[in-house]
Amino acid sequence: MKMQYDGKISDMAQKMGAMEALLKSMYMQQNPHLSEEEVDDKMREALHNDNIPTPRSSTSTYAPTHQKVLNSSYL
Repeated sequence: MKMQYDGKISDMAQKMGAMEALLKSMYMQQNPHLSEEEVDDKMREALHNDNIPTPRSSTSTYAPTHQKVLNSSYL
């Protein structure tokens, strides 16, 4: 049973490594002014930063209707 899980874990590690390489490649394409070392630093910061602000979700789904404004100069 342990061998079965070891295989799954190593497969998952390989997939995560491939995803990290893809993300790094895409990040470098979008930010050509950054060096590879700077990109590595930013990825490391993102992984270890617990103070990342999370966007607030709205507690309300109410959206007021827009009222047409009448202006006498356009009539």
